Amino acid sequence: SPSEREIAIDAATDRKNAAMEKQENDDSNQEDDRETKIAQANNFHNAYDRRKVVWREVSAIVTDPFQPYSPRLNLLAKAGFGLAAGVEFNIHGCRGLVVYMTRESADKEQMKTTENEAYLRASTTVCGAICAFQAQRQIASQRMLLNTDKVDFGQNSSQRTPIKGQDADNKKQEQPQNDVKSKMKPEAPCLDFLSSRLIAAARKSIYGGNVQPPPAATWIQSLINIFGVFSAIAAIALFSNGVSNATNAESFVILPVYGALVTLQYGLTAAPPSQPRNIILGQFLGMSIGMAISKAASLELWLRQSLSAALVVGCMSKLGTIHPPAGALAIIFSAGNNTWNHVGT
Repeated sequence: SPSEREIAIDAATDRKNAAMEKQENDDSNQEDDRETKIAQANNFHNAYDRRKVVWREVSAIVTDPFQPYSPRLNLLAKAGFGLAAGVEFNIHGCRGLVVYMTRESADKEQMKTTENEAYLRASTTVCGAICAFQAQRQIASQRMLLNTDKVDFGQNSSQRTPIKGQDADNKKQEQPQNDVKSKMKPEAPCLDFLSSRLIAAARKSIYGGNVQPPPAATWIQSLINIFGVFSAIAAIALFSNGVSNATNAESFVILPVYGALVTLQYGLTAAPPSQPRNIILGQFLGMSIGMAISKAASLELWLRQSLSAALVVGCMSKLGTIHPPAGALAIIFSAGNNTWNHVGT
């Protein structure tokens, strides 16, 4: 009847409309999920790309006495490379550092642009992905070899026909192992092992962590250092005597700290502890912390001195302003015998 047909058509239309609405909802949900994933990926990318690109002069690194000697770096500096920057990567547990170098005549401002730094970070990510791929591929290859060695070929496994060239490759792989076994010495006794470890530890403590000493100065530089140190200490000593006489010895300059300061200024001019930022902040921290600790009169003198030196070194390490004379200054002021009138720095 026509009424039944209309009912069937209406039901089919309703089902079609419901299916279309469901499809639209699924599409919108998928679109929302995709936008959410894209936003998460962008957030991760932005957080990951906060890696700083710090350019340094190659010549400054070569002449820095606190850096280990590197013949390769010296050759690169002589070859005309003026700037160097390192960008780190960490991809699936594979961590490393990619070093970029530019010629000496390169525009420093152009190297520090946002676009160039983004390009270097992206290049570092690609290099890190290649390293991670190689590492994972090596692990997978080793696992496949281990699984192959465990396969049981049955009783006729010894009668299998080797692949062409396989015997030669096996002999080549076995030959180095045999040579290594033949060259291996018998294990040393416990006493010999301990003595060798003690000798190695003593040698390391004497020579340091493979850091070369500063290069020897020329005669002219040595004479300039002698004249400069003598003039600086003489001027400070005369100034201290004048202030002491004018104030009836109530105010004066603490000279021992200046002895360490001029040693850094004239002996290690290019070293980080000799830079103005380290000197100013280091001396201020040493004096402030030393005088603050000296107010704790209930503490013993040895405890005040050790505590002040430890706090000063910790603060300078955190701020990146290491300055050795500041530790001595903290010990001097923590004794409680000096005030701001005896600062002189």
